[in-house]
Amino acid sequence: MSDFNFDFTLIKKGAPVLTLSSLGIALNESSQKMLGNPDYISIGYDAAKKMLALRVTDENDKNGFKIGGRSRQGWVRVGCRDFIRYISSETGIDCVNKAKQFFAQYNDEIKMVTVEISEENENADKT
Repeated sequence: MSDFNFDFTLIKKGAPVLTLSSLGIALNESSQKMLGNPDYISIGYDAAKKMLALRVTDENDKNGFKIGGRSRQGWVRVGCRDFIRYISSETGIDCVNKAKQFFAQYNDEIKMVTVEISEENENADKT
């Protein structure tokens, strides 16, 4: 069994998801866990590939966001209303009027959680 790395929490906690809404970006407990439950993250956007990337950072990063200790019911939100409006106009996916959830993946090569902002990656089971 040493060749496997099973996560037995996903069924109860849910798949790693990022929610984009008019208030900002919210990370569920599973997506935070993929990053090692950091205190600070920074968020990048690749406009050509319509991808968000989250990486661990620290309090010295002027582009970082404090998320440690801010969890409410397993979720952490980063307020960024203007950025959400920008994402909606760039991708054509209206995250402003109705929250959209997207599945997150951990990219071991770049050590970041990535999210493709596309209709194909949108979580059909929205809350």
